Amino acid sequence: MLDSHLKNIGIKYLLLTGVFAQACVRATASSAIDLGYKIITGENLISYGVTNVLYTSIWYKENGTWIDNPLPILLV
Repeated sequence: MLDSHLKNIGIKYLLLTGVFAQACVRATASSAIDLGYKIITGENLISYGVTNVLYTSIWYKENGTWIDNPLPILLV
């Protein structure tokens, strides 16, 4: 339902924020990528819990979802 609504209004990019980057945020990102969305997230937008930041950020970088400085996007 949300997917069809977002596509109907022309949304192609999703800015992800959240807690537990290695599970909750990653699952959301993965599902969104499978549905054809481009994901934007970064170190200042998600929390890592106790997991190594470098290890967690690798998945996001490999999937084209990581930006080092989200501030310019947030100011648009």
